[in-house]
Amino acid sequence: MSKRKSSAIQLHPAKRRYTTNSGMVKSCTCNYDDNPWQNLFNMYDQAISEKDYQEVTKSATTAIDHLTDDFVKLLDLRARALSYGKEFSQGLNDGFKMINESPMCAMGYIRTGHIHGLQGNLVKALEVLLQGLSSVPTSDPEYSILQRDAREAEDRMSHHIAALGLEAKFDIALRIAWDLINVHRFSSTGYLCAGNLHMMQGRAQAAIEMFQAGLKQVPESDSNYPVLMNKLQEATQTYGKRLDILSTLPFELMSCAFSHLSMPELTICMDVSKTWKSRVLQCTEAWRRLEVNSKYEMALVKTVSEHIRHLRIDAGGESTDTCLRLISDRKICNLETLEIDTVFRQAPTVRRFFSAFRETGPTLRILNLKFARANPRPPPLIPILDMCPKLTHLTYHTWNLRRQDVKGARSSKSFILTHLDLFTNRSIECPELEAILRRCPKLLCLILYKCSPNCLRLIPQYCNLIEYFSLNKTNTTKSSGQWEQIPYVNHHQTNNLQFLREQLQQRRLSTNPVQHEQQDKQVNGLRSLSIYTSDIIGPQGVVQFINSNKDTVKELALGIGEGDRSFTTLIQPWASLVLFEWNYQLRKIEFSLERCSTSILCTMMGRCPNLEAIKLDRTGSLTDEVFYTLVDLAKLHHLELAGGTNTRITDEGLAWFFNQVADENRLRIICFSDLSPVKDNTLVSLAKVKSLQKITIRRCQGVSERAMDQFADALAKSSILSLQDITLHAMATITNSALARMGEIKSLTDMTVTRCSRIDDEGIQELLNRWKTFKRLYIHGCFRIRHTTMYYCQGRVPQAFKSLDQDNSIQYSN
Repeated sequence: MSKRKSSAIQLHPAKRRYTTNSGMVKSCTCNYDDNPWQNLFNMYDQAISEKDYQEVTKSATTAIDHLTDDFVKLLDLRARALSYGKEFSQGLNDGFKMINESPMCAMGYIRTGHIHGLQGNLVKALEVLLQGLSSVPTSDPEYSILQRDAREAEDRMSHHIAALGLEAKFDIALRIAWDLINVHRFSSTGYLCAGNLHMMQGRAQAAIEMFQAGLKQVPESDSNYPVLMNKLQEATQTYGKRLDILSTLPFELMSCAFSHLSMPELTICMDVSKTWKSRVLQCTEAWRRLEVNSKYEMALVKTVSEHIRHLRIDAGGESTDTCLRLISDRKICNLETLEIDTVFRQAPTVRRFFSAFRETGPTLRILNLKFARANPRPPPLIPILDMCPKLTHLTYHTWNLRRQDVKGARSSKSFILTHLDLFTNRSIECPELEAILRRCPKLLCLILYKCSPNCLRLIPQYCNLIEYFSLNKTNTTKSSGQWEQIPYVNHHQTNNLQFLREQLQQRRLSTNPVQHEQQDKQVNGLRSLSIYTSDIIGPQGVVQFINSNKDTVKELALGIGEGDRSFTTLIQPWASLVLFEWNYQLRKIEFSLERCSTSILCTMMGRCPNLEAIKLDRTGSLTDEVFYTLVDLAKLHHLELAGGTNTRITDEGLAWFFNQVADENRLRIICFSDLSPVKDNTLVSLAKVKSLQKITIRRCQGVSERAMDQFADALAKSSILSLQDITLHAMATITNSALARMGEIKSLTDMTVTRCSRIDDEGIQELLNRWKTFKRLYIHGCFRIRHTTMYYCQGRVPQAFKSLDQDNSIQYSN
């Protein structure tokens, strides 16, 4: 029996022959026969039948151990051969199999790290080797090799970072240094590399922070721990002995330079040295505008309070209360702009607001107040206007405009207010609105959200100078610092002169003198009109109001919801719109219409031959016939199509339209939002339009990955394309390769990438490496992008803006 067992577990080597690629026949020795385990199984079965269980268990265990060792060796042999043959992915698969099969054996980690090194991916190589050092026991015969390879990988990364620093490629070098810190945060190498790079750039404060972080993480037993301490001392001495360049510059020149910097850039300048910090704080113009978003800005407010002229507060209730107290104490005086956003925070008391307005009201020109629903008592509107006699721009958002908010409005005193934005969640009643408009005869811009049906008649009655009017369109509400974005209302006299010139030119071009005679007589009137109806406004009132401004309106936005079925089911309201009876001054229209027939819409657009911008939202009832009308509009340069999940527009129709205008120099801006017909043919044809300057694609899920790759490739290959701006939102088919290919577009300067789930670190890094005309890039909601890549992107250009919140967003510009 013993002889039988002995022969069962001893497998004799046998000669094997194989043929090479050159035809030579060679032989090698292998450990097993063609089917070596069958005889072994038979002998074990016989031993079990003889009830010799312990011997079978021992023999089988020994065989399994030998098999595991040989299996790992064979995988190592194949992985090495594959790596030398440049088949790295298959070699890495074998390496990971070795680690999974024998996680406490150094051989798998060594081979996997070696293959990563051959690929030039030293970060992953070091990561695998460090994992092996923490898993493999020190008694392993190859543990010393594992340590040697880890040291070599770390040294190679250190030398590579130093070389990039000498070539002034600091952005790439810093990215690698941060990767080294993340992989091996208890090693001094990464902190030394990053700190030295900061010193080479003259950023002593950043170098000090890096060396201090290293001393906190690196154990004292590290051989370079004393080097870290010495580097920290050198950086500290350098920070205190910086060359005072600012003293050699005239104060006026220094002040002019700092006034053009943003808050993050001013913060970087103050980190250079104590001298720089004091000089920056002395620059009056640099602190004219200040935005408070955190405790850091709040501390700056107290330091530079006497310089502030434009203040925006978007922080907690405590910060808002502190700023108002500084205004009340006249530490912040001569304010011209004040913007307070308390939508998600508890607002200060009315007494605190009034105390601040009494002090800053005489100089205040722009005021923006947004109150949360939880705030039961916002400061009343009319008393605010009484305390701010020079106020010209007012934004007042509250959840409930009460009768007492306009108390005192019956006074005969008039305000010089020119821009008014009223938002309330409850309908604005006619008495409240009348009390306000009666005392604001100089209004040029009026934005309302929810008001009673009779509000439209009040506008020409009390405010006949209004040129911009928006009703119930929530996304038109502007902050007080962005009123200049609204057209036709910034320079009233200049606009009227320009309007008259256009009327005279239209009169020369047209053969209808009667029409233009009527247009020339009426100069005052709305230039931009936006009405989004709800159940509280009937169609007849809207039609009458639009018709009363038919000779002056140049921009029209009309939104009819599902609640206004009378607009879409009756023909009479559309027939009553005389605005579309051959209108030559209309330049922009925006329609958000439910169940509006294509023929009606085409008739309206076709009668406005000078249209330049068109936006069609909720296009469920439209067909491809609309493109025949769009092709005939010779001046059309801006087209937006949105909200067509059940639309009858087809991919072929869109492709036909873009093919028709591909060689014409007119279409510059195109935007698709939630449009299911946008598919492969559309993108292929869109890439042929040579006059495009801006493309926006949002949530168009019908586009395939292959079409997106072809689209990016076609844009990159075009030699005469003028494309400057691309926006991609929630596009799951955009991959790293397509994104990087877009970086090769010769004219591209601006890109926005939001909620694209397949974009990761490699895609962003490759994009910036290829993008030669880079000016601005905004990333938001791409969860595969790590914060280390965000930091790398921040260092890509000198002017960078990084968001520190948890939404994983970053914007950086050149």
